[in-house]
Amino acid sequence: MVQRTHTYFKQACLRLVSMALKTGLTQASVSISTCMPKATRSKHQNYLLMCGIVGYLGTREAYPILIQGLKRLEYRGYDSAGVALFNGHLDMFKCKGKVADLEAIVGTAPAATMGIGHTRWATHGEPNDPNSHPHASNSGRLVMVHNGIIENFAALKELLSKAGYVFHSDTDTEVLVNFIEYIQDQEEVELDQAVRLALNE
Repeated sequence: MVQRTHTYFKQACLRLVSMALKTGLTQASVSISTCMPKATRSKHQNYLLMCGIVGYLGTREAYPILIQGLKRLEYRGYDSAGVALFNGHLDMFKCKGKVADLEAIVGTAPAATMGIGHTRWATHGEPNDPNSHPHASNSGRLVMVHNGIIENFAALKELLSKAGYVFHSDTDTEVLVNFIEYIQDQEEVELDQAVRLALNE
């Protein structure tokens, strides 16, 4: 899978997945911003488009940490924001607009000690609630936020549609999270291995 993202970013994400799954990681947080390539630059802007990812896994309430992280990334600009929280079950909130709009939607956040957050500049699909991140796989087993461009997402989407997957957005990220799940089920491998196989497809 050809992605216009930096190799170091991909490797860092894989390491985080592996640490969380294989070493019983009890607490970690990460805040990552990425710069989109010039090809995706808006004609109305004189700077490169950027997105931000925040993640937390630990013993504290995840939501305030995620929101604080997203607010620290606000100066980069974005058109939507979202968070996914997990504490035995998944709660996902996302919307077009600012982090303040997201906070209004969430209200009192459910208790959770694990979560991910994202701010987005639209590259696939218009800025709206369904295209905002995070995205969940059809089973709800996997949730993903993603920066970059999946260049062969259309072919992967067609493959997955034929396999019975249903899509609720126009994003390449929703394709990717379902493709990872598809590989995990087809190859009967652990999540970290499924991610590696998907990114090399």
